[in-house]
Amino acid sequence: MNVGTVIRRSCENFPDNVAMIFGGEKWTFREINRRANQFVNGLFDLGLGQGDRVGVFLKNCKEGLEVILALDKGGLVRVPINVRLSPREVAYILKDSRAKGIIFSLDVLPTVQQIRDELPDLKILVCIERGEACLDYQEVLAGGSPREPVVRIEEEDLSFIPYTSGTTGYPKGAMMTHKRYLSYISKMFMDPIMIPRTTDIMLHIAPLTAASNSLVLPHFIKGAANTIPKDTEVHQIFQTIEEIRATTTLVVPTLLNILLNHPDLEKYDLSSLHSIYYGSAPMPQDLIKKALQKFGPIFTQFYGMAEALPASFLFPWEHKVDGTPQEVKRMSSAGRPSYLADLRIVNDRGEDIKPGEIGEIIHKGDHVFNGYWQNPEATAEAIKDGWFYSGDMATIDEDGYLYFMDRKKDMIISGGYNIWPSEVENILYQHPAVFEAAVVAVPDEKWGEVVKGVIVLKEGLKAKEEEIILFSKDRLAGFKAPKSVDFVNTLPKNPAGKILRKEIRERYWEGKTRRVN
Repeated sequence: MNVGTVIRRSCENFPDNVAMIFGGEKWTFREINRRANQFVNGLFDLGLGQGDRVGVFLKNCKEGLEVILALDKGGLVRVPINVRLSPREVAYILKDSRAKGIIFSLDVLPTVQQIRDELPDLKILVCIERGEACLDYQEVLAGGSPREPVVRIEEEDLSFIPYTSGTTGYPKGAMMTHKRYLSYISKMFMDPIMIPRTTDIMLHIAPLTAASNSLVLPHFIKGAANTIPKDTEVHQIFQTIEEIRATTTLVVPTLLNILLNHPDLEKYDLSSLHSIYYGSAPMPQDLIKKALQKFGPIFTQFYGMAEALPASFLFPWEHKVDGTPQEVKRMSSAGRPSYLADLRIVNDRGEDIKPGEIGEIIHKGDHVFNGYWQNPEATAEAIKDGWFYSGDMATIDEDGYLYFMDRKKDMIISGGYNIWPSEVENILYQHPAVFEAAVVAVPDEKWGEVVKGVIVLKEGLKAKEEEIILFSKDRLAGFKAPKSVDFVNTLPKNPAGKILRKEIRERYWEGKTRRVN
């Protein structure tokens, strides 16, 4: 079985259902299937072949949904690239994947033109809008046959190669086969709250080149609609939800924070939403409490990464603002392992930790990637005895709930004590004036390194360094509390919306020959 066959069968099962909504227009499954066939056959006519890598360098748009379906139907390997990446990062991904084609939007044409000469493998350039020195998307589509593509796709063939965020070095391509992608979808359907209804409308706010992509096909398979707001302005998101009665969406913590603090939040009817998924980064407990008060118990958290598709879930009924202390605490967990996903948390000796101890999350199962593209050394370092070592540090409680602590490389060691930045950040977010917060290590002559808080304040509110430090000391062990605080206007983020601690940290280690003290 392969993803293309599943797409075709969905279109046969739901030919007249609405498959896609954009800007007031609607397309049925029959129409989308025909367009996907035309586009991939048009690419074949241009010289691309099954197994070739194709960069998808698009902002969220209706064509982006068509491209996802078309490439999988044709056995072409999708390489998603976020439009917020720099030209250097885009060039690296295209060069590393040896992409032969790229599909992009007009707003990133300058980046494509800037890096074009560095990419000898890149032969086919297709722009969504008519652009200079590239093929027009609509012309490629119009010239292709509407017949089903003539390909034989095996389950171990590659479906897509998402690249890691590169926060600890160069990004690496995580190979995902058709078998593993379908296994992930099957696993989702075994979880009670992750089964889309045919009447659902999935609103993609987060980039389709990141986590939101993982929810396209599950909804498509069930005959539900996928939709995209015209732009990512907050009022446009609210307006889209209200107008089309969107039922489902996915957010990252930074986006949810922006939505909840927007002055227009109460002006729109958002009651159609029955499921909001969140993940990608730890969610401050005060933020999820505020979200529950606004939207009700409709939140599902998932834990996953480029190399391991979502493997644990915290379901809506496990979000209890007024529960017992243990139940309230579990809102800061990542839930428990999903069906068909083996998760362990191990110490440095590879032994399973006990509740309350901290170790590294390791994964095993069909949700795990096949290895890093053309990087056997990194693959061998990450996958040992069939287990993928994630670099994510966590603990568990007596009932098996997983509590993500931080990335292994982000841990702060101060005076011999281990400090996890996310634990301190969670406290900082409880301060009423704090909008966003990051915690990093800075050099210290006495303790080696100590905790620094870097904070963005809410608009119109004020706070002093001493106030934040005392607030933290009242809620944390003294060695964990920030020793200093800087106030900034913005925090750097990667294209997935994760705050870049590494970039913040570098500012405080300039002139040091190494990044430990």
